[in-house]
Amino acid sequence: MNSLSDVMSVFQKSTTVMRYSFLLLGLLFVGVFGVFKFLSASILPNLLTNLGLGLLALVIADLGVKLVVNVVPRVNLPHLEKRAVFITGCSSGFGLQLAKRLDALGVTVYAGLRNSQCAGALELQATCSKNLHIVIIDVTKDEDVKNAVKYVNKTIGDKVFWSLVNNAGISIFGLTEWVDVTEYRRLYETNVLGCVRVTQAFLPLLRENQGRIVVTGSVSGRFAYPFLIPYSMTKFALTSYVDGLRREMRQWGVGVYWVQPHLYRTNLSELEVVVRQSNQVWGAATEEVKSSYGEDFFKNYLERGTGYIGENASNNIDEPVSDLIDAAVGATPQYCYTPGMKARFEMFLARYLPIYLIELMFLLFQYCYTPGMKARFEMFLARYLPIYLTDIYTEMNVNLKFPAAVLERKRLQRDSKKLH
Repeated sequence: MNSLSDVMSVFQKSTTVMRYSFLLLGLLFVGVFGVFKFLSASILPNLLTNLGLGLLALVIADLGVKLVVNVVPRVNLPHLEKRAVFITGCSSGFGLQLAKRLDALGVTVYAGLRNSQCAGALELQATCSKNLHIVIIDVTKDEDVKNAVKYVNKTIGDKVFWSLVNNAGISIFGLTEWVDVTEYRRLYETNVLGCVRVTQAFLPLLRENQGRIVVTGSVSGRFAYPFLIPYSMTKFALTSYVDGLRREMRQWGVGVYWVQPHLYRTNLSELEVVVRQSNQVWGAATEEVKSSYGEDFFKNYLERGTGYIGENASNNIDEPVSDLIDAAVGATPQYCYTPGMKARFEMFLARYLPIYLIELMFLLFQYCYTPGMKARFEMFLARYLPIYLTDIYTEMNVNLKFPAAVLERKRLQRDSKKLH
């Protein structure tokens, strides 16, 4: 029982600032379940039906809570002028706008980018205050990351290092058979290992201050799109990393948050970039691949792809940037943000629809077999239950099986308090 109470106390502490109302969830659940019971009591009075109605009521109540909290005005933490945030990928897009807006809020911003003379760096220097620091960092290079941490420690003064925003990322367009393995490796090194490398380097500061880790993901990390498989693979890997890291860091009081935009007009989705990358990928493909697909197929793919991006890419970059701000310095952050109604709808489909219905949307057919009842049950939890419930299940499982780890953690926490 000690380990179970341990899990619940740590979980309760970590959710006190979360933008989620458990009281509202409970009230909605009781109300929805009561309605279901009233409507079905005379027809379906058995235990299995009650269990099914309870699960359905929980899902509906969870959606109701999310609907309510999303219309409540957001509030930032107090004393932002005493907090510091490090952001990677600030040369353009989300990172550039996030750095500018946090600087305007009074936050000390460390804007990480690879080239101090790029347009983004010059714009930040020209428009932002002296509290914004340009930091040269290539997230694929260990030495750059170490130097960035040293620079922060040297210049932060009496500010609190509060948030790390892992925003750096690259993409590539093309069918999986066209893309060389070296390109897969290049994307993985930046999008995944770059995030891991920077996070590990800054974790001592974040643990000390019980700060936050924010990761810019993508809907592609939950919903694999054809023509974007290499990119989707890296975002799926990040999704796994964020989910696991959130559960590991909860014991230290470090929050981990995930923003997954869909399609916005940034450098990654510029039509010129898409066309250039696609031509490079197609040009580097083997002769066998080119002859099998044919030039007409490639031209049709490029026309449809650029047409889709041109019609659907949103100009409203403020949506994801506002979510990143809320995750980094908001008073009540969410575990996961999906900016934009279209992206939320697609995430709803990916989370709740059976695989075969999703595949029909892409005119593809595949089947995923999960052997064993326990594995199927855990897949059911991961697919249909809210994140906080899957976290409780996972942490109870781990801590109940490894009580020694819990005791060791408590010992480390006691020692840490003595040092401070």
